[in-house]
Amino acid sequence: MTPPGAEPRPSVRFARPLQVYREIGLITGPDDFPVVASVATVAGRADSTLLLLGLSMPTDA
Repeated sequence: MTPPGAEPRPSVRFARPLQVYREIGLITGPDDFPVVASVATVAGRADSTLLLLGLSMPTDA
């Protein structure tokens, strides 16, 4: 309990989303252009390699 007159302490801290995405290994843009991306390679036919790019961006970017 919080004593009378004391400010309550938040029990949960909010992280910056781009920082969390970077920590889990995704590619992110700068804070003023908040995009998140991932890149993967997939074996193709014979000596080919396919590149898969996933990109997520907000509607107001």
